[in-house]
Amino acid sequence: MESKTRLALVHINAVAGPGARGLRIAGRAPLVSLAIAVLACNIFIFGILGYEGYFVKLKRSFLSNEIQQRAPVWETGNYDVFHGPRPFLPRNALERSFSFLGSMERMHAFADKLMTGASVHVVMLGGSTTAGRGAYLGHPFASRFGDWINGTWPVPPWRASHRLSNRGMGATPSALFNLCFERMVPGDGDLYVVEFAINDAWDAGLESGARLHFEQLLRRLVQLPGCPAVAVLATYSYFKADKRFYQSAETDMGVLARYYDVPVLSMRNAVWPLLQADVPGFSVGAQVQGLIQRFKTQPGTRPFERRYLYADPSHPSDLTGHRAIAEMLQGLVRRGVREWRRRRDACARCAALPAALPPMLRGNVDAGGGRCWAEDELADKIEGADGFELAPLKPEAATRAEQKWGWSADRPGAWIEFRLDTLSRGRAGRQEERACGAAQRDSLRAGWRRFEETVRARSVELAREQEILDGDDRRLQERDGMNRGVNATTAPVAFSPPPPPRGVLAVSKTSAETTDVVLGYHRSWEGMGRALVTCLGGCACDKAALSGHWDVLNSQTSLATLTVSRAKDCRLRIKVLRDTHSEGHLFVLRSIIVSDTSGTPLPYLDLNQGDSMLNG
Repeated sequence: MESKTRLALVHINAVAGPGARGLRIAGRAPLVSLAIAVLACNIFIFGILGYEGYFVKLKRSFLSNEIQQRAPVWETGNYDVFHGPRPFLPRNALERSFSFLGSMERMHAFADKLMTGASVHVVMLGGSTTAGRGAYLGHPFASRFGDWINGTWPVPPWRASHRLSNRGMGATPSALFNLCFERMVPGDGDLYVVEFAINDAWDAGLESGARLHFEQLLRRLVQLPGCPAVAVLATYSYFKADKRFYQSAETDMGVLARYYDVPVLSMRNAVWPLLQADVPGFSVGAQVQGLIQRFKTQPGTRPFERRYLYADPSHPSDLTGHRAIAEMLQGLVRRGVREWRRRRDACARCAALPAALPPMLRGNVDAGGGRCWAEDELADKIEGADGFELAPLKPEAATRAEQKWGWSADRPGAWIEFRLDTLSRGRAGRQEERACGAAQRDSLRAGWRRFEETVRARSVELAREQEILDGDDRRLQERDGMNRGVNATTAPVAFSPPPPPRGVLAVSKTSAETTDVVLGYHRSWEGMGRALVTCLGGCACDKAALSGHWDVLNSQTSLATLTVSRAKDCRLRIKVLRDTHSEGHLFVLRSIIVSDTSGTPLPYLDLNQGDSMLNG
């Protein structure tokens, strides 16, 4: 060892030259010379690093100046050269967004797939915010979240890549996804994000049609094979809620989510204290797209775009609101990953979860199969038409979902006729209905029929008694020589049964003889007309008049139900009427559903909410 050290130091002395006597080996102190050389090298290295650190700090100061010009005040200094911008949501706001987490068993299984290098499939279900409205720069929360998944957990090249299926549809309630589940919802997802707190009715009761369909949708998702994770994302429209904290369907949805152990993320909880304090980025003093149109500026170039939370009265803005929602989803996945590290048997625990609980809402049997046709798919069902054509409501919109396509006509007398099969049942509807739900529904119908028969029989008895009393009265009048009232006749008393309770069919036929045909049509505040729906042949139904007009600045897809007799060829006609509730006659049909969910009432929508469409 000593000989090797001497050789190394002799080499250093030779390179340094004869003038470098400080490094010459002395026979008695070789280690001292080595220590001096190592110390000199360390001083040189740390000096260089310190000098470089100065330039790093200088570079950071230039970056901070650049960010100061294009970022809100609170982001200044929150930039890391090596890791990019820090989160937009403050930590306490992110914690507030976790309205309910539950056991997180399904999220742990999703985290297990990510951490073991498996590819995952994320499915987004929701309304126009999920579809990307408000993200005018092309960065909606769904894409942000998908990019984050890809960047954080890249998939090895020999495996399939991660997938993101965005099924968001503007002006669409959860009932449509429930009725058209097989068509609209992919069955192989690993994480389902459900966003309907704005589109579903806000003031509906917990046992209303809107909540019945939302529960059925949740049940279907948690019963899918593979134990997928499900999360309820409650977005919030501050202006449409009339600046009220409680004006939302979030509360009822949260109760249903808790019942099924599904996490709930609340945008309202996260941003409320910040928007009340007018914190930049969360300000509600204006709307970004309104300012862009007012000042005619290029999108993405003005500081106010990073100050305000909303792009329009209904939708979060690209650089603020959509970013906040994406970080809420990221926070949920991060929490699942942190907890997964402590329990590596996540998939086994998830697979061992018991089957879905019975419905929380009384009598809310699982939905049967529905056959759905929307937009261009309806072309195969058209028997004939005059004046109707497939056209977008908003042709200037960026995506097809935002353009809102439908079969439309704007002149009185225009008609379109469809040929539908209302006889056969859907894929899921062909299976046996749950015995308890079917028995309960049949019991309700049988009881209601018995009640109708009892009322009618009692009506006949009362009419006969009235005739007897009238005859006695006439005889008394004749005996007393009183002519008044001799020719008077008293109409028999007629009693009609009251309307059936909500959720029970009013017809006396059983569900084996009838089915529900659900029409999805567009409603708005301007230029909308009325249409008459009739069954021309092959089947029977009551006529129905549908109005596409309402008085507030909202547009929404409404659902109307016709109870139709079952038939192989049912001809259904829709004709635009001359009389209208507005100055126009536009009628737009967006979808037709032949459903086997008879007995489940369809949701109604309050006029103060919906998918806002801005004026010019």
